Parts: sequence; C-alpha cells; structure tokens
Amino acid sequence: MSSWRRIVDYRLNYLNKSNAVDLYLQSKMTARDIAQIKADNVILATGSTWRRDGVGSTNFVPRA
Repeated sequence: MSSWRRIVDYRLNYLNKSNAVDLYLQSKMTARDIAQIKADNVILATGSTWRRDGVGSTNFVPRA
C-alpha cells in the first residue's frame, strides 16, 4: 500500500504544479457547482476502499 500512496502523492504533486488543472479534492459538489466552474473537462472520482476479503477482478471467491 505504501508504494501506491507514493504514486498518488507524485501524481497529485505533478497536477498541482500545472496551471492547466484545478483540483477540488474531498469537495462535495452538486451538478450546479460543477456547471458554474465552466470547465472544459471534468473528471469525477467518487473514492473507493480496498476489498479485504480476497475478492478481485481475477479471483471471484473469497479466501478463507
């Protein structure tokens, strides 16, 4: 997990340095809020958590 966190941190740092990108992290926004920004493109990430039961895209049966 720590290697994944380093990737996330690297990418956030890279995007924060860009003048072409505005990040709204951990922000609750309505469709109206997003429309008012008048962005050319919007990427919406709803968040997720890792499964802890062993089920994944290649393993459909939980591990004991």
